[in-house]
Amino acid sequence: MYDLLAVSYAIDIKLFKTIEVNVSCEIKDKIRYGKTFIRKGLKHNCLLVENVEAEKIKEIFFKILNKNNI
Repeated sequence: MYDLLAVSYAIDIKLFKTIEVNVSCEIKDKIRYGKTFIRKGLKHNCLLVENVEAEKIKEIFFKILNKNNI
């Protein structure tokens, strides 16, 4: 599923609603090591997908499968 979403984003970014956020990972605290933090308001370093037009993506996916007789 994740590859399908990545390819869909590359095909048409309008199928996704995104927001700019700051994402960091704890590497110093032994108890919280590896915990991911998502923060709004700080300098952004990635896009977070908030919503996906799933039906449209399914439509595109099956159209490609049917076109290639898969």
